[in-house]
Amino acid sequence: MTVNINDIKKMNISSDALRWAAETSLMKLPYTYNGFVSRSKNEIIDNLFRGDLAKSAVIEYLASIGKNISDEYDSVRNDNFRFPMSDIGRRHHFMMDNYKVELNSSKLPPQISYINDNRLLEKDIKITHNNNDQIEPIFLGYDIVMQLYYDLGNQNYVFNLTSTDISFVENPDNNINLRVNRLLNSISIDPLDLYFFAFVTEQQLRELPYFGNLWGFAKAKRQFYSCKIKDCSPCSML
Repeated sequence: MTVNINDIKKMNISSDALRWAAETSLMKLPYTYNGFVSRSKNEIIDNLFRGDLAKSAVIEYLASIGKNISDEYDSVRNDNFRFPMSDIGRRHHFMMDNYKVELNSSKLPPQISYINDNRLLEKDIKITHNNNDQIEPIFLGYDIVMQLYYDLGNQNYVFNLTSTDISFVENPDNNINLRVNRLLNSISIDPLDLYFFAFVTEQQLRELPYFGNLWGFAKAKRQFYSCKIKDCSPCSML
């Protein structure tokens, strides 16, 4: 399959998806690691929210086209949001019919300003490299990887949070509905646009002519398979 820029699909973002993403991101906040580079609370909240919102929007879309959605991690977990999936050896975010789905969402790269920029098709879907890729399955714990991008315009973050806002929303003693309202009222982007670019299966990855090529981030040990969006499958093929 191939993906071109006309294949990308804008996701509807419902009020239910917004509220659920806000609630889950706030519940995860106390247990979220800063990462390799120290991040502000605003950055951490923003990152958590974008990931959870993309997942919720995609789930609503898939359900609308007749897919059976189950086993969504944040809905079935019983750990009070303490442990990320990786800590318990889980990789899939939810089930679509009989397929385990991992979902990636990103902001536009710094050098790209528009969602219809063809250079996005040259970007890779992030698939972690395993040393025993010729013996073990590459997709350990999932069957399909989906890639979405946010268009935040000229903004770096979804939220414009003051220090007072952050103190309020991160305080577990405050009512969760009030915390969610405060967070959503701090959204600085209207409209908040999210686009489904492509998905890929392990078989598709293995059939790529450049299968085995790797890439990674500076100062990070983990590497990823080269898997260009243009060489994957469009949303319409789901």
